[in-house]
Amino acid sequence: MGCFFEFFTACLEELKIRLPSLPDTISFIFENKKDDGWHFEAHRTFNFFQKTEPGFSAIDFGNPLVPEFIPLQAADMFAYRLRERQSNEFKSGKLEPLTPLDYALWGNFKPDELTEHLQNLFGK
Repeated sequence: MGCFFEFFTACLEELKIRLPSLPDTISFIFENKKDDGWHFEAHRTFNFFQKTEPGFSAIDFGNPLVPEFIPLQAADMFAYRLRERQSNEFKSGKLEPLTPLDYALWGNFKPDELTEHLQNLFGK
């Protein structure tokens, strides 16, 4: 099941840690790809997980250029920056200095608060 299996497994692990009693359902929205195999695999894996996870309510695909799906672009930027920070910190063995982009993405934190928040996200 590949990357979608890893994705949904990671989501479940994080949810069990951060929201052990999920108060609502979750709909997953992915960027629409012109690849039928990709769509098939996403649906197949989602359906596998949905059998045991009633909180997984729906899966959909959207064009990030359509206004209702613009948050997909924000999610892409957020994920890119998290991965970039984690990769840089792994390579250097130390925390990366915060940038204006970090403050823009993670909101109105004071520097110490943002550092602590990011460390909590990374489980450090």
